[in-house]
Parts: sequence; structure tokens; C-alpha cells
Amino acid sequence: MTKEDRVTWVDGAALLAGIGVGIATSRMAKVEAFKLLNIVGLTYDLLGIVLLTYVVATSDRFRAFLVNWVSRVAVAATGWFLMSFFIGLALGEFFFGGRNHGLFGYLVPVVVFGMASFYFLHDAVLIPLWPALRDDGLRLKILGGYFLISGIVIQIYAAFLDLWS
Repeated sequence: MTKEDRVTWVDGAALLAGIGVGIATSRMAKVEAFKLLNIVGLTYDLLGIVLLTYVVATSDRFRAFLVNWVSRVAVAATGWFLMSFFIGLALGEFFFGGRNHGLFGYLVPVVVFGMASFYFLHDAVLIPLWPALRDDGLRLKILGGYFLISGIVIQIYAAFLDLWS
């Protein structure tokens, strides 16, 4: 299997996972956006902490694996998973008896966040545009920092949503 085939499989898996999670979410009895955002934020925080810990504690070969494959999965998740989640919500609502939880009101901010994250991770970590970013250790720090900072920002946004609801 070539690298392009593996990339296609990762992207396809993220797309299908997003649709599946969207359908499952639409079928839940009650879903609140701030609770979903807190789950995402905490997951991002955890990934950031784990990745930043591995920067110090691992071999160069394992760091290269992390920076090449975790960043590939992160790019697929921020691009394909987030977009297909809303497709899954729509499919679940219209074809599988799901409920409208009002999550489509967050489509634009989620898409903007997803696309900004996609381009940042792609250009700074996955396939760095600048020669200064070619070092695997630095790219892994950027990836871990992205997850940690994004997770905190998502949780702050979720806290304000909860406060205003």
C-alpha cells in the first residue's frame, strides 16, 4: 500500500467516522452544544499534553512517526471529520428519526475553526512550508501546542455558551 493509499484511507475513515458520530448524536435524547464542545476541548487538551510529553521522552524514530501520522490524522479530523459530522446530523435527522438539537447554528464557527486548523496543521506540521519547520521535534511541539491551546479556547467558548444559555 502506497503512502497516498494510506492517506486516502485516513481521510475516508475520518469522513465516515464524522458521519457516524453525527447520526449517533442526532439520535440522542438531549444534546447541548457546550457539553459537546467541552468533550472536544478536553480531548484536545489531553492530546496536547501527551504529544508535548512525548517530545521529551521518545526516540527520534518515534517522534518522526508521531509527527507524520498523528499530524495526518489531525489534519483529516479537523477537515473531514468536522464537516462530515454535520452531514451525519442532517442524515440522522431526516432519514433515521433523529432530533434537531440546534447544533446547525454552530456550523459556521465549526467550519471556520476546522478549515483554519486544517491549513495551519497542513502547512506548519504535516508538510511544512518553511525550512525552519523541518525539524520533527519542533513540528511535534507545534502539534502538541496546537491541541493544548485549541482545547483551552474551545473550553472557554463552551463555558461562555453554558453561561449565556
